[in-house]
Amino acid sequence: MNSKNIIKTILLLLLLNAPAFAAETAKSVSFADQWPVHTGKAIAMDSLNQLIYLGDGDSINILDSNLNFISSFKVTETSQIGGLFYSTTDNLLYIACRTEGLKIYDLTNTENPLLVNLYTPDFDTFYDGFQEVNGVFIDGSTAYLAMGLDFMVILDITNINNLSMLSQFRYFGAFGYNYVTDVYATGNTAFIADAINGLYIIDVSDPIEPDYRVLFLHPASDFDIRCVSLHGTSGISKQNGNHRYINTGRTGCKLSVSS
Repeated sequence: MNSKNIIKTILLLLLLNAPAFAAETAKSVSFADQWPVHTGKAIAMDSLNQLIYLGDGDSINILDSNLNFISSFKVTETSQIGGLFYSTTDNLLYIACRTEGLKIYDLTNTENPLLVNLYTPDFDTFYDGFQEVNGVFIDGSTAYLAMGLDFMVILDITNINNLSMLSQFRYFGAFGYNYVTDVYATGNTAFIADAINGLYIIDVSDPIEPDYRVLFLHPASDFDIRCVSLHGTSGISKQNGNHRYINTGRTGCKLSVSS
């Protein structure tokens, strides 16, 4: 097929699908702001105190809602921050510190962060001796960890001082391996951002026996939970009101989203 026929075919497909495109709900998205610090690898928000926590290499940067820098504290000596989750009910910041495991800080007093617990999952790793926690999400008394090559770990965090592993779930993707960078959970479903394979949906109604449901290579445009990037450093978008904070792995930005 020559180039002219290819162009004609593309135009014909666009015309045939025009009604479907027109039927989609229009949204207005505009650039709102950009934080004035080095590229962050993770983000969490305290909606009550209007604070934003950014993982920047080995440290946590604290910004106000206008993106003004407030303070910073170091959390890892030998690794980097992969993901954050902030619990407003108990002022706890859960930090995925890659090769240093999961660290939990009490931020009741942001000027004096207190390390509450350090957790390193105990199981046979994909590569003997190598393990990393890239992301974390908390849903009630359950923590979900994005484990890179080791896919996902689910923890019982009822006792914050004595975390226990409920399960370690691995679902091999293309070429027999995965690289999970982020996780989001709601109800009985976990969404897994895999930098190699795409967006996994996992049934976690039984956290001891998670069950694979489906893999989306290209997430649908109307999903509330989205894989920001399927290559490089990917993550799930975080939302606060009409603002959606997104880390694409190259820069961080705040978008205003309205119907």
